[in-house]
Amino acid sequence: MIFDKIQNFKLYAGVHPRFEVARKFFADTKLETLTTGRHELDDGVVLIVEDYRTRLPADCGIECHRKNIDIQLLARGSERIGVVARTECKANPYDDSKDYQQLFSDRMDFITLAPGSFAVFFPDDGHSPCGAIDGSPTEVRKLVFKVPV
Repeated sequence: MIFDKIQNFKLYAGVHPRFEVARKFFADTKLETLTTGRHELDDGVVLIVEDYRTRLPADCGIECHRKNIDIQLLARGSERIGVVARTECKANPYDDSKDYQQLFSDRMDFITLAPGSFAVFFPDDGHSPCGAIDGSPTEVRKLVFKVPV
């Protein structure tokens, strides 16, 4: 997992060759003006733009992916994201068609994602997004770049 400020994203360009597609997009685009839904970008990278209300932690599941790396950032609002290594979790069967596996763990660490920061979740990073901060659900606009492994 990587968690940092957007202005530092360039420091991670060497982690994966397709990270540059996401970096150029969010550097050159007004994030608030994007339409919700799925957007096909270059080199197999997909952007999903979502508007939703954060949820209480008990209502947020843990997930991981095998085919894609998630780069997540917020254009509006803040949310709490739980993180845990996939190897420390019990798991439901992996759904190959959705590149999704639901995980279960009694222990997680947490980060707060807000405009100006980003998080990268690799295939071994279990993550529990959409959490309300201090138990107060709020509206957010999230961008999730799906970068093929």
